[in-house]
Amino acid sequence: MINKRFLVLAELASGQPGVSQRQISLACGITVQAVSEHVKELVKQGLVEVRGPQNYRVTPEGVEVLVEGGRKLRDRAREILEKTVKSERLFTAVAATPVQAGETVQVWMEKGLLRAGKKRGVSTTATVVSAAEAGDDLAVKNIAGIIDLKIGRVQILKMPSAAVGGSKNVDRAFLMSAIGDGFVCALGVEALVAIRKAGRRKITFYGAIDAAVEACHHGLSPVVVASESELSRLIERLTDESIEYTLHDCAEMREK
Repeated sequence: MINKRFLVLAELASGQPGVSQRQISLACGITVQAVSEHVKELVKQGLVEVRGPQNYRVTPEGVEVLVEGGRKLRDRAREILEKTVKSERLFTAVAATPVQAGETVQVWMEKGLLRAGKKRGVSTTATVVSAAEAGDDLAVKNIAGIIDLKIGRVQILKMPSAAVGGSKNVDRAFLMSAIGDGFVCALGVEALVAIRKAGRRKITFYGAIDAAVEACHHGLSPVVVASESELSRLIERLTDESIEYTLHDCAEMREK
């Protein structure tokens, strides 16, 4: 359950500066006396200041606690939603082997997609809804167990802006090696041109940040070639999503 003191802090922040302890008690489902005790403790911890009757201010330290707590709650909720499945919900998978309707098969994540079929060493199972050949899409239900899914990480390749050379100022051999044959996104025109010059044609350009985040949540580790002007927006989103990343400067690689 969510810590009641955290809820009181959140209600104080939401209603500041003028919110009564009675209002907070109704919102949090606790007594006014309990609210009073929580407020006293929050003041002691330096998270809240009392400036008068029903006049509260959440301090910068209190805001940090709210932000961090909110992130943890969001991450936990996502984890539960991804790992907890309802028995009658249908899931779309790719058949790894031929399967028959009603058959119990193993299910697992591979290259960003849910796979279903016979596989040793996989304990999570599901029931096949309709027969399928290997490579076909199919529906499964009654998933039993937890599907092992590790969040991917992003490799960011920073591009110099067009004003200082753009794609012309990049080590093409390094770029080709770094991109490989995996999932690659281009963030900015300089990035798109550089990837094309490196010989890659399958590129995600529109909605690149959303695509990279979604790929990570499906277990892939994409490469994002990002123009310098777009870099802060990308890193901010990855930080908000708690996605790890590495950063390489393509211009510096050329100098080496």
